[in-house]
Amino acid sequence: MLHSVLITNEDGMVLFSKYFDLDSAKDVDGVQLFEKNLLHNTKPYWHRANYKQSVSFLDVIVLFQTHGDMRVFVTGKEETDELLLTDLVEVVFELLNQLEKVTEASLLVPDNFGKFSISLDEMIPDGILETMDLETIRRMIKLKHFG
Repeated sequence: MLHSVLITNEDGMVLFSKYFDLDSAKDVDGVQLFEKNLLHNTKPYWHRANYKQSVSFLDVIVLFQTHGDMRVFVTGKEETDELLLTDLVEVVFELLNQLEKVTEASLLVPDNFGKFSISLDEMIPDGILETMDLETIRRMIKLKHFG
């Protein structure tokens, strides 16, 4: 099962987070602790994040890579493997590429933020990866209202 997708700026400030494990998402202290551990366990490898990096801690597999001025983290539990996370990072990059510019500022524009978030919801309902086909995701989000 997929655990989360997080995007940080270059300094590690979380700009976007989506947790697919609803129990985890409801526990604010648990989320903050997870994010603190995530950043602590991956920070030694940030300088190499132009290439995909993989780290495991506790029962979570983390794959991350820098994209523009942001760092994208995808995490999984249980049967999730690095190959799936690698493919997922690529799709997240493609979704980010649909923004006007691949920058921290463009992600934080409310319309862009909403479209990105809904794209992830359509791609990964309830933590189960349903599709990584960008055309399918685009068709599904056209049915949603933004703003």
